[in-house]
This record gives sequence, C-alpha cells and structure tokens, in this order.
Amino acid sequence: MARWNDTPALILSRHLDVLAANPAGMLLFPGLDATDNMLIYLFTDPGARELHADWAGAGSYSVAALRALAGAEHDPRLVDLVGRLAIESPEFARLWDRHDVRHKTHRRLPLRHPLVGELTVDYESFTVRSDALRPGSGHSNHVSPQDVSGSNRDRNTTLPTSRTSSTSTGWAAATKSP
Repeated sequence: MARWNDTPALILSRHLDVLAANPAGMLLFPGLDATDNMLIYLFTDPGARELHADWAGAGSYSVAALRALAGAEHDPRLVDLVGRLAIESPEFARLWDRHDVRHKTHRRLPLRHPLVGELTVDYESFTVRSDALRPGSGHSNHVSPQDVSGSNRDRNTTLPTSRTSSTSTGWAAATKSP
C-alpha cells in the first residue's frame, strides 16, 4: 500500500479500525494517527469535525454502517466501541439510539482540508473475504477515494504524500470546490 501514491487508501476492519493506510490516506484525515479507529476519530477529534464539510452526514452515515454489524451474534469489540463512543460523544449516542442501518459501499465526501482547502472525494468501500489481514477479523473494508468527475475536474488539487513535503507530488484524486 505504501507504493500506491496516486490515491489515498485505507484498510479498515468491520468496526472501522484502521488496519493499514498509505501516506496519502493518513494525510487525507489529519489527526487519524492519534487513534486506530475512524469512528473514534470522527466523534472525538475536533479536527475531524472541521475536516468534514458535512460532519452531520458523515456521522449519521458512519453510525448507521456500524449499526449494520449489530446482530444476533455477540461481538465484544462492537460492545466496547459503542460503549466508549456513547460515553465520549453525545452525538454518537443520539445517532446510535436512532437504530438507522446502512451498509457502507460508496459515497461522496466533501472536506475542508487544512493543506488543500475545500475538496470532494468519492470513496469506494468493499469487503475483503480473507482473515489474512488480521486473524479473527472476518473481513475488512478497503476505502479508496476516487477522482471526482464533473465541472470541477479541471481544478485538480494535490495533497503531498509526505507529512514534511510541501510540494505537489501527491495525488490528484480530489478536486477543489468552486
């Protein structure tokens, strides 16, 4: 994954734990390196709220995707994650109590990135049917933002692939918003 420089990529567990990410994937979500879970990042990191132009939509969608895991089978990791988030985030608790269910597949994600400004990424999420990534995980989601088409395509922006780089040697998988 580290060699996949043109597109941010993350491999997430079914609980949205970050199992692996390339440098561009980590740069897309500033502050994600402080936690190992996308939901904890989204609901507890103030920078995540600033990053997501539609934070309410991102939160609702993510909680509904997590709710899709809640079934008849006891899942200790899910119980721990929901318990922690319900204590640390009243917004999470409110959304969890709605019982919305939605499977993550693809979505357009508007962001206000501190390095490149306003941008929109499309991501695809798919299930990897292998326990090779983490024994006992069942499956993982691979999230890969894709190029946004349309009227903004000619205004591509780049995100550096290194935290110390200020050059535009990164990816062109996002476009500036007008």
